[in-house]
Amino acid sequence: VDRVTLLDPAAGVVRAACRVPEASPVFEGHFPGHPILPGVLMIETLAQTGGWLLLANQRFARMVFLAQVREAKLRAFVAPGTALEAEARLLHDGSGYAVMSGRLSAGGRAVAEAELTYRTAPFPTPALREQMLATARRVVCIGAGVIGLEVAASARARGAAVTLVAGPVDLATPRGVTRIDVRGALAMRAAIHAAMGEGLAEIDALVMSAAVSDYRPTTTSATKIKKEGIASAIALTK
Repeated sequence: VDRVTLLDPAAGVVRAACRVPEASPVFEGHFPGHPILPGVLMIETLAQTGGWLLLANQRFARMVFLAQVREAKLRAFVAPGTALEAEARLLHDGSGYAVMSGRLSAGGRAVAEAELTYRTAPFPTPALREQMLATARRVVCIGAGVIGLEVAASARARGAAVTLVAGPVDLATPRGVTRIDVRGALAMRAAIHAAMGEGLAEIDALVMSAAVSDYRPTTTSATKIKKEGIASAIALTK
């Protein structure tokens, strides 16, 4: 998985993008003169995609392990260099197990499908948890909110009084953290300044993880802007 493009815990759906490398030792034997992506790697891509949703749901408190693959179907060959999109949907989550349906597509056409069962368990080592968090910072989509909530939870666990200013995310607030929900960069800025107090008198540290846009539309419309038959330009304000 190169990038998680959608992470929606409320809807129980996650999507990810990846591109098959042009060259890999895997293709030397699979197959000579006719390189195609092994089916086991298609299933692995689906398993990784679903795993990100489960990790986010639990705020990285438990590790996710693939336990079973059912109803696997490999519908088409996948050549080197192919752009893929993986989607996984949560079917069940409870009692230490989760079940997800997965679909891998290329150009809108399904190339693999499977039902995946996961087992969740405490992280066997702190190093593995830190590695998963580091990977999340690289691949999880902007707006997922996972990293900000994880930072807030860690600070609270170390005894800090934490105020979390969050955009529209569907993740649970860590216990003991005060959360202020906002929508838009200007509202986030105002809430942060209010929480900091005059001259930063109310805080010891400020951690910012939101990927806020550098620009916003100069004017907005409450309704759909209809086509006028001519090219339109949107004025932006920094």
